[in-house]
Amino acid sequence: MTRRGWLGGLAALATAASACGFEDGGGTSCKESLLPGDLVITEIFADADAPSGSSGTDEGREWFEIYNATDRTLDLAGVTLRLSRPDGTKAKVATLSTLIVAPGDYVVVGNVLPELKPAWVDYGYAAALGDLYNTDGGLLAVGCGGVDLDVATYDAVVVGSSQQFDGSAAPDYTANDDLANWCPATPELSTEFEPANYGTPGEPNQDCEVVVPGMCLDGDTLRPTVAPTAGDLVITEIMANPDGVDDAFGEWFELLATADVDLNGVGLDRAGDAREPDLLGGERCLHVAAGERVVVARSADPTVNGGLPAVAGTFRFTMTSGSPAAPGDVRVLVGDTVIDAFVWAAPVGAGRSLQLDPDFETAAANDEERVWCDGDAPYGTGEPPDRGTPGAANAECEILPAAGMCADVGGDRAIVAPTPGQLVITEIMPSPDAVSDSTGEWFEVQALADVDLNDLGLDRAGDTRNPDLITAAACLPVTAGDRLVFARSADAGANGGLAAVAATFGFTMVTGSPASPGDVRVLAGDTVIDAFAWTGGTANGASLQLDPDYADAGSNDTERFWCLGGAPYGDGDLGTPGAANGECVIPPPPGFCVDPGTGAERAIVAPAVGQLIFTEFMASPDAPQADKEWIELVNLGPTAIDLNDLTFDRVDVTSTDATIRADACLPVAPGGFVLWARSADPLVNGDLPVVDGTFGFSLVAGTDMTPCAVEVRAGATVIDAASWIGAPNQTSRQLDPDFFDATSNDLDDRPAMPATSHYCDGVGTYGPTPNTGTPKASNAQCP
Repeated sequence: MTRRGWLGGLAALATAASACGFEDGGGTSCKESLLPGDLVITEIFADADAPSGSSGTDEGREWFEIYNATDRTLDLAGVTLRLSRPDGTKAKVATLSTLIVAPGDYVVVGNVLPELKPAWVDYGYAAALGDLYNTDGGLLAVGCGGVDLDVATYDAVVVGSSQQFDGSAAPDYTANDDLANWCPATPELSTEFEPANYGTPGEPNQDCEVVVPGMCLDGDTLRPTVAPTAGDLVITEIMANPDGVDDAFGEWFELLATADVDLNGVGLDRAGDAREPDLLGGERCLHVAAGERVVVARSADPTVNGGLPAVAGTFRFTMTSGSPAAPGDVRVLVGDTVIDAFVWAAPVGAGRSLQLDPDFETAAANDEERVWCDGDAPYGTGEPPDRGTPGAANAECEILPAAGMCADVGGDRAIVAPTPGQLVITEIMPSPDAVSDSTGEWFEVQALADVDLNDLGLDRAGDTRNPDLITAAACLPVTAGDRLVFARSADAGANGGLAAVAATFGFTMVTGSPASPGDVRVLAGDTVIDAFAWTGGTANGASLQLDPDYADAGSNDTERFWCLGGAPYGDGDLGTPGAANGECVIPPPPGFCVDPGTGAERAIVAPAVGQLIFTEFMASPDAPQADKEWIELVNLGPTAIDLNDLTFDRVDVTSTDATIRADACLPVAPGGFVLWARSADPLVNGDLPVVDGTFGFSLVAGTDMTPCAVEVRAGATVIDAASWIGAPNQTSRQLDPDFFDATSNDLDDRPAMPATSHYCDGVGTYGPTPNTGTPKASNAQCP
């Protein structure tokens, strides 16, 4: 702060007053007879701070202090107050009414209505002067009769701190001209007259301890300060969430000196806020020796800070308890150089410090949160006592391994993460029967290499949950060949009696369907080690297990290599959790069948269009009719065909298709007959020959308006189609052998026979209750 001093002589004063342009003109308007220096401006509060969550507005909260330097009591009625820019522009003036000040005493005037003035303000001038300038400086003056009694300019404002004339000497209107004789109020040496705001309104000011930049007073000797360099001060303990006292007084952190340094000029700061650093020190050297620990805190008063030991300096920022989304941090600086910093993302427990393990007390090692732990020793006078070791050595921590490491017998080592295919999913239990799904679901993984399970993720691609991670400080090694069970619960009393569970997961497995497949997968970070998805084949109380011949991450993607578990375990469900799987009867892949002669898989031979045709049908057998209906087809050659995956369908009604499914090939030689019937049981189907396929819909006699229409398909391809109108009772209708082709058999119009039909009534009888026809045998010539 600078001040326009006394120029000497009344003539000079008059000139100065004229230049300043007092609005009330000259003359002797004051009640008292006053000379320059009788009143001295000793303190200015221009920028109010606010506690967290409160308004920081300056309205009604700015003030400045005036000292009575005379030996008599004064009434300041008529004294003028003036605020302007340092060059005198933008001046505003207020005139005081009665204001009594004793000799050697102070009065405080502020920008507040008289009836609303707080206890530390003696006189409210309301809005007469406007706001004190916070930037680019300002000028304050007290005057009488057009003569300046004292003028003070200021150009440095610290939010929440008054600017004070040095309290080590009596206030003097010439001594306060020197910027070095002014300083901002500090929490240690002034009063917190309102929350977060410091000064000495109406009281003697603090000793400014005139500081020479880069120097400090060591005893009676002024010497250069020994500024710490990076790493010379190490943050070793923080208390961000005291419980025994209020955070605003009880927060602190500890510094360990690793070299002989001075704290003068050291800044305490948070990178995560917008405040300027709080600076330590004063005119005297604040020296710390190598190995010495010092505490810096929100308050130096042990009666409010929880009984801390001696505090080396204070800070005014708010520490946070930290979280992954909003980490807490503190740092120590000299100028712009960071001496040490620490950031924590894990929330700090209430009433416990976070302290650094003594084996890691360097500015590099303390960056890792894993080498920090909760303080446990009670200290101070808080109620309940907070825990930590402020200013004393820290206790040993139980240290977790570094990221990517795990604790082994010989010490920490790198985790051996599996690569894709080194862990294979070999068995799943999505629907236990002996216990609830929520506790009894599990799946099995077989290791194909020596790896660790640490940090492995268990997941479903088909849900929105994050993977369940297997976390442990100790290494979790598995050996090639080991089978591991991952389950919803590790409690054998709840999970169905599983022998051993390697880890648990929280997602819900599903039984799977073509529309909504079930799935599980194993991850290392974002890398899929193995995954299996299923669309069906599961059953209540039975696992789905992989054939042991296909235990690799490629083969297990094929559902036909899986089958239901059959061995009972635990409480009675079926499967082999943690043990070798049984062999599966493996169906051929789609489009293939197993040749009964060679035992080898081969492609299914589907008939060509028109190669397999309808030749005879029985739509009205004797009662019970539903069990005795049948229809015959013949392979016209010239090559053998397979019945596998052929579909017989009645197309004139909505019905269930009848498709022949079989793993073994079902060949039909050229000229061979095929029989589809309602039942394959000769005891109920009228003693039919061997039936090749069954159907569940009814064959009807048909009418002119609604013929009974049927077709045979290979996939979506229609091989042959036929229809009929009017089927006789207990007698088949058979196609004349001279018309065995896919066109001649299209329609049997029995009422108009023989003009439009190549069919006639069947001949010959079969079955215990005779029906007429030649099922799966040659047809007779029609008349």
